[in-house]
Amino acid sequence: HFAAQTPKHVTVANRTLERAKHLADKFHGSAITLGELPDHIATHDIIITSTASPLPILGKGLIERAIKQRKHRPIFMVDLAVPRDIEPEVADLRNIVETALALPDFSILAEAVVAADLATTLSGPGPFTVFAPTNAAFAALLTELGVTKAQLLADRPLLTAVLTYHVLGARALKADIVPGTQPATVQGETFSISAALVITDKRMRTANITAADVFTSNGVIHVIDHVILPAP
Repeated sequence: HFAAQTPKHVTVANRTLERAKHLADKFHGSAITLGELPDHIATHDIIITSTASPLPILGKGLIERAIKQRKHRPIFMVDLAVPRDIEPEVADLRNIVETALALPDFSILAEAVVAADLATTLSGPGPFTVFAPTNAAFAALLTELGVTKAQLLADRPLLTAVLTYHVLGARALKADIVPGTQPATVQGETFSISAALVITDKRMRTANITAADVFTSNGVIHVIDHVILPAP
């Protein structure tokens, strides 16, 4: 059934190369041994497993590395084996929202994402790049704006504009950042990033990228020490 959908390429893995070739020839595909599988996961969009192995053959670490190599393009996995071929922990790979919720220093950001009803969007396939302000960054913003946290979270239009100004609709690692570049945000406006990894927003305020390349299942997070703001 799957082969009838004319996939671009099919690779068959088996404990013996001979058996893999026998099946691969039916689909004009290529054959590898199970031992070679870790080197090929990242090059495939769909993984279907059905072995008689008593232990999982695909672990969380392997899949996590593959996702990074794929620059966070998703992998669709189907496990037909009993017992399972894929470790249950693979399901624990966290997306951007789940990562923020799991880190205490981003609790206000997580609250803000939920209050702005952006959790579903930022849990989607993406990929996204999020410049994530710490709790201290939000505390400084509250002082700057003269509002309480409750007031900020209740102002949904402002909150949505501010949060989406921190999000890019593509994955951008630290190595991808070109000094002086002005990436377009999901909010619609841009900001600039210097060679020193200093962000200048539309109000000429600055924020430092203090930690880069926090990988998630649907993108990457860069930690910043101030909340950036779009034009008034």
